Amino acid sequence: MAVWDILLHTAESYSLARRTGYTTIYQKVLAITPGDFIQFAVAMGFSNCPGAPQLQFMLGRPMPVAASLDGLIPEPFDAVDSSIERFADAGNFTPSHIIWLLNAHSVVAADEVDSTIPGTPFDSTPFILTVSSSLRLSSAAHCSQGENQGEVESPIMGELHLQSDSELPRDNRTACEWQSFVNNLERMQTLFPAAMATMAVIGQDTSQMVDCSDVVHILLLRALGFEPNVICPQIPITPPPQGTAHFPAGLGIADVEQACSTAMFPTLPTDPGPATYVAPVPPA
Repeated sequence: MAVWDILLHTAESYSLARRTGYTTIYQKVLAITPGDFIQFAVAMGFSNCPGAPQLQFMLGRPMPVAASLDGLIPEPFDAVDSSIERFADAGNFTPSHIIWLLNAHSVVAADEVDSTIPGTPFDSTPFILTVSSSLRLSSAAHCSQGENQGEVESPIMGELHLQSDSELPRDNRTACEWQSFVNNLERMQTLFPAAMATMAVIGQDTSQMVDCSDVVHILLLRALGFEPNVICPQIPITPPPQGTAHFPAGLGIADVEQACSTAMFPTLPTDPGPATYVAPVPPA
């Protein structure tokens, strides 16, 4: 079995295995390595979400020569201590860096945590990059019909919470850093891509790589019907969301489980109407 196939069938990457056919086709069309393809897809996908900054895309990763050991990627059911230690070992990431990266879960949905409810979002606004204030709200029920490993109760119907996503905003090493992003989109738009840029080149010799970030921007413009002009300044691909952060309808400041010891959770408005329900994300 090829290294690529082995990696896609590890426990941590199980949900990607069903997409192998697509990746093989695109790799042949684009003539790039699997590592470059994954990072290219990530940069394209995130850059297309309102509120998301453009991610750096470095081209030039070599073909994999051997599969990594299973169990190297932190699982959602791992203890916070274990996740912090693994991130530090892999790329000298601090606990704050983990929180910067956690912002990615604002635009993520799960197919395999509970395969009976595919497309279950981790956030109440799964198509807009925001800070999920619900991660520190008191929870009422599991999104799924039963308890799955790595899943904890969620305060919003239709929204799935991972154990790690719930514990990191409450841990005394990371709670204040997570809270600092609430209602501060500009901070997220600066620190999230910085952490992603670091993670994307772990173990790579960047002196042998080419920064192709502009290619991502040009392809997105063309997808939207624009023909980019190389002498024109770059324009935002997607406009940032307007207004301020808010609690989903049916929830408010009284539901917040305060965890940061140096600052109180920001005062936010609550959406009017009945309790929020988050619909599943359509299949790609």
